[in-house]
Amino acid sequence: MTTDTADKPEPCHLVYSEIIHNRHGSPAHELRKPGFSVLLDLDRLDEADRISRFFSVNKFNLISFHEADFGPNHKSQRTKTGSLISLSAYIRSLAEDYFDPAQIKKIEMLAFPRILGMSFNPITIYRCLDTTIRTVSVSMRCIILSVTVTAMPVSYQLKLTLCPFITSIR
Repeated sequence: MTTDTADKPEPCHLVYSEIIHNRHGSPAHELRKPGFSVLLDLDRLDEADRISRFFSVNKFNLISFHEADFGPNHKSQRTKTGSLISLSAYIRSLAEDYFDPAQIKKIEMLAFPRILGMSFNPITIYRCLDTTIRTVSVSMRCIILSVTVTAMPVSYQLKLTLCPFITSIR
């Protein structure tokens, strides 16, 4: 799904993932399964929608990403009449408690996609970057984790914001 170049990274990547789940207590249970996630540039969802005929944004496909599955748009958070909120705007609003959101140049989101319309997304990771991707370094402003916990029949989200996150990835 990607044809990255140093000056123009793709808006969407498939990322190998391993799903690990441990349940302690009675009955004890462990699950380990290979899988994949998508890494999306939230400001370039229109471009990501055109990257492959097997991947779509906000519509059905073999592999898809739906904004309605995340953040304030998740069914546990949204009112029935509420319209979808831009995820990049939402993440910038969370970060503004810590620094000027105008410093965020790019927001990447790592999550499990829908596969044939079915979703399973226990954790979403948002990376707020303060420069565009370069071959040498990327400066990260913060990381926001969103954990969805399902306790039948209720689903709820926990958010952990790690701001400011001042480091460089080399």
